[in-house]
Amino acid sequence: MIKQEREMRIEVKKQVREGKGEVTFTYLLEQQDYEGYARMIAKILLKPNCSIGYHQHCGEEEVITVLQGQATYVENGKTYILNEGDTCVLHNGESHGIANETNENLWLYAIILTGLHK
Repeated sequence: MIKQEREMRIEVKKQVREGKGEVTFTYLLEQQDYEGYARMIAKILLKPNCSIGYHQHCGEEEVITVLQGQATYVENGKTYILNEGDTCVLHNGESHGIANETNENLWLYAIILTGLHK
């Protein structure tokens, strides 16, 4: 299966997880496109001063890779700076949030894996 970019669903959400501003999600694949246990496979755009608020993942894990820009990433209360190419894994039961505190766009690749912890 091949899915071309023009076929991908784009969704703009405001104040994601009580974060700041708007976040644009480009869903690379939808759940009906594959048989695996992913809740989301997406490219995410956070414009300057936008964020996804601090939240917990239960029964799932999330993998995030910075494609372009710099992210301020908070995981379990500890703050990190992530740069292009950096990847983080949030395990079941952990909490995180991510922000773009720069003047440049922040592009992320994110996969949320489910069905791992029953």
